[in-house]
Amino acid sequence: MKIHRSVRGLCLAVAAALLSACATVAYDGPRRPDHEVAMIGGISAKITCVDGRDMEGGDAVVLPGLHLVAAKYRDAKMFSVSPHAICFRTEAGRVYDVRGVLLNGGPQWALTITDPETGEQVASREVAPWSKDCSPPPPPPPPSSPPPARRLTLVAPRLIADVASDEGRDADAPGGSEGAASESPSLLATPAAPSVETPGATTSTAAPVSSAPAVSPPAETPPPPRLMHTAGSGGGLELGGGWGGEELARATLTNGEMQTMHAGDGGTMSLAGSWTPLWIGYVIGFGVSGDIGFKVTEIGGSNGALKLLRYPASLSLQALVPLGQRVYFVVRGGVVKELGVSVNGTGVVSSAHGSLVAPAGPHGELGFLIESLSQLAVGFKVRYTSIHYEAGAERADASNVTLALGFYFFN
Repeated sequence: MKIHRSVRGLCLAVAAALLSACATVAYDGPRRPDHEVAMIGGISAKITCVDGRDMEGGDAVVLPGLHLVAAKYRDAKMFSVSPHAICFRTEAGRVYDVRGVLLNGGPQWALTITDPETGEQVASREVAPWSKDCSPPPPPPPPSSPPPARRLTLVAPRLIADVASDEGRDADAPGGSEGAASESPSLLATPAAPSVETPGATTSTAAPVSSAPAVSPPAETPPPPRLMHTAGSGGGLELGGGWGGEELARATLTNGEMQTMHAGDGGTMSLAGSWTPLWIGYVIGFGVSGDIGFKVTEIGGSNGALKLLRYPASLSLQALVPLGQRVYFVVRGGVVKELGVSVNGTGVVSSAHGSLVAPAGPHGELGFLIESLSQLAVGFKVRYTSIHYEAGAERADASNVTLALGFYFFN
């Protein structure tokens, strides 16, 4: 265990020395030796500010003490537009990793500080992204004083009590007014609740009207930054096959088997690329895509064969709709142009050869894209293409449906 720790400490010391050579100094004064400073580096996070100093996303060298670090989330798939800020305390000769961590798989995230030597998380406090230092937020304003209680003072309480008693007294009842007052006392003559002494207020027999103290509203917390998709920007290889179009040729073999060539038939292999720069929140992304490859179909037997070869190229507008964290529904539409369309025969059909003209035509496709965690993705699509071939005055419909499986790499 001692050997393991010493080797690990030596590796960390070498790493710190290499990092300090290209890191940004984030303190004033002359450069200090490595054992008197601390290193701060970003992992899945791009450091944008240290103690109010703008950074270029690299590592920072700071003095021991309390520091504020602002950073944006960044990994191979996503990045954040707005930064998070965090305060923590550093020690001399130590290295600290600033990490961006997705919360529940995204889109919300948080910053954490880790000590790579121990692997433990360092105590920290999140602050507002616009903070320039780690000063505590100002205390909330004290609650406003309640307004003075309104109190009722009777100038002539006995007179009012007598009037109330006279109104409820029977004129013929024996005992006069005193008897009536004793049998039916007035509400105003009822003993009042004890009063509360308040400086500057008049004491009376009426109970004070209570008033709840004003409650300060909670401080507003800025919403967490949302992440942006980078799916749909990259390239890959697509394999598939198409079916459809008019019949061009038919071959009957000696065993009775019949083979038919249609203008839209053929296996395909193509290189594809796409770029999706515009994302509207987490709802939909827009971009462009294109592909170029070859498509071939062949019929024949041992005594001859007929081959139809062409090189289709397409350019499309595309839209990606997220169905989950890494699953997308893809819609594309654009134009296809087949280049170098040729028919070549061998053997008994060697005379059947020549070139065909294929004007550009529209196409549309639907598909799904599934990303992995290593910048790779698999896609499946169905494309319909509306084109035709021309040879002099002759014309053949080559419209077809193509199914393709793609393997992509996104940056």
